[in-house]
Amino acid sequence: MKINRFSAFMGASALALTMAGNAMAVAAAWTPPIIADTGLGFGLFLGTWQTDPPSDSGMPNPSGNADNVTAVGNAILAKHPGLFPIDEFKLAGVTEGFVTSNSNPDGTGFRVETPIDGYTAKWTYEGFPVGPDSPGLEPVDLYIAVKYSTYVSVFRFDLVDPEMPGGAFGYLSSDFATILANTADALEAGLNYDGFIQPGNQCDLGDDDFSDQCMKYNPPGNSPLGVSHVTAYWPPIDRSVPEPASLTLLGAGLMGLGYIGRRRPRA
Repeated sequence: MKINRFSAFMGASALALTMAGNAMAVAAAWTPPIIADTGLGFGLFLGTWQTDPPSDSGMPNPSGNADNVTAVGNAILAKHPGLFPIDEFKLAGVTEGFVTSNSNPDGTGFRVETPIDGYTAKWTYEGFPVGPDSPGLEPVDLYIAVKYSTYVSVFRFDLVDPEMPGGAFGYLSSDFATILANTADALEAGLNYDGFIQPGNQCDLGDDDFSDQCMKYNPPGNSPLGVSHVTAYWPPIDRSVPEPASLTLLGAGLMGLGYIGRRRPRA
């Protein structure tokens, strides 16, 4: 009787160990965080570059090096000509160790403030002290370069106003699933998620050094690639494009001139 009980105990123990081993073998599926208020969102995706590409059209490692700013700007312009004048492309801020430290002090420029995990964080922009080479508190366009592994994904945020109600803030991520989970749809995010939606057709840079359609990612269910650091840049807003209010005034003026012309008596 004792032998039977011992055998039953050992059998149950072995089954439990087997089940535990199987549970450990199956990695927990990655679940992206849901963010209640994303502010200015995740930006317009411009593309993903490799920092060590097989060709000469890659992206230098974005950093706080002043000499590097022009090289990063030229890499963006090579794929998106005319976005900004290269001499107006300036450093807005940089992090070290993702969110270990910010180059800007509290209340100044671009900063990464609140990490959610190793892949996603909140950023803020509070303008700069007024100076000869500074945007001050004027709105700017922000270009945020997210560096992860050997890849750099760049996102553009238009009309970032440090004096907007509630402050100027948004989010950045190296994880395509997190962006998709917090965006109305994939087209709005500007990212190609066919590889995630249809396993086997993975969106991957492969041998290419640039993709304007997708981000580099691990296979579905696996954890994303962790962010090593983030660098942001600002060019001033292109004032040559009339604002809607200016266009309205211009239209009203032209209509007025037309009315006067019609009312002028004939000679």
